[in-house]
Amino acid sequence: MALPIRAGTEVMWYLTIPFEEDVHTLIPHIEGESSRGPGPTLCASTMYPVPPGDVLLHAQWGPFRSALWKRYGPTYISALMHRDVEGIHNEARSRAEWASALRPGSQACRTLTAEPDDWTKDSWLEVGLLPASAQDQADMVWENDMFLFRYDIEQLAACLHSAICNAPRRQTAAAWVRVRDSVRCIWGPGLTYFPDAQEPAFLDSEDDLIRLRHWRALARIMDRWDLPAHLAMGGTVRGIEEDLQEMAMREFGRKMHTFLHHRISAHTMM
Repeated sequence: MALPIRAGTEVMWYLTIPFEEDVHTLIPHIEGESSRGPGPTLCASTMYPVPPGDVLLHAQWGPFRSALWKRYGPTYISALMHRDVEGIHNEARSRAEWASALRPGSQACRTLTAEPDDWTKDSWLEVGLLPASAQDQADMVWENDMFLFRYDIEQLAACLHSAICNAPRRQTAAAWVRVRDSVRCIWGPGLTYFPDAQEPAFLDSEDDLIRLRHWRALARIMDRWDLPAHLAMGGTVRGIEEDLQEMAMREFGRKMHTFLHHRISAHTMM
């Protein structure tokens, strides 16, 4: 299904109105955040507050890592969301550290054979876990990767947004609040700080207009970043994604985290 929008001026209004600047939109915040601050803080680009999706999809130990995250991940995320920004940064780990944290112990290694397809129900019970279904795994990977995508956007905005770069030091916190809230606004209305696989889709909506509207809003924010002259914001979703990847390589020395598109439709929410 598509949005009930007629072609022409109504479509242009829908795609171009800067809804990300609406101060009345309810924005998800974490502990310690308010309309006064705090100012932006940066985390090392090789550190991740949650394990990237490909860590959970390890060729051999993916089923074990996913089962472990299925059991303990919700408790970890709940505690993480009650921390302030500095606390979230402090909990971040490298890929190697996440792989180590999610590795099976010596007893589990003895119980589980090298081939996950051979693991039986008794094997899982012996290590104290229940296997994650394919849908469980897909949901966890999407949630973690979407969170890391949003996290990367905020980190890029903190580094590059002109309002931050040009603000006097005493006004940096106030400038960051406006940037922070406009960035979170484009994720979509009514969402929580940490993504939920069952939430309505906006950046990955099946509806082309909804998806483009939110990516265009991201492009408008990026248009105020300190960008190379050859990058022209706007255009297609793919073009905006490519520009983000280039900026991430320049600032982080790595690519942006990506997530699967076309998850669920949000047309009923608009």
